[in-house]
Amino acid sequence: MLTLDANLNPTLIPVVVEILMEMARHGVQIFLATHDYNLMKYFSISKKPDDNVAFYSLSKTDGYVTCENEDDYDQLTNNPIIAADIKLLEDEMGI
Repeated sequence: MLTLDANLNPTLIPVVVEILMEMARHGVQIFLATHDYNLMKYFSISKKPDDNVAFYSLSKTDGYVTCENEDDYDQLTNNPIIAADIKLLEDEMGI
């Protein structure tokens, strides 16, 4: 298992994403698990129409794990990463 985003310099995220996308375009299958919004967002905006990229969100409700998947990161309806970022923004703004 490769831990990619642990202590990854945020300014290097676009570079890492482009490297991984190029590897995928050349037949390398890549699985990535992260809680980093910026990392996932860069995958979403960097993918080309022919790229095979899928985003998944796992959640637990009433003791059951559910899985949602979309081709676009912003289309995930159950996304605790975005919810946490919104809460941080609201807390900072005093909302």
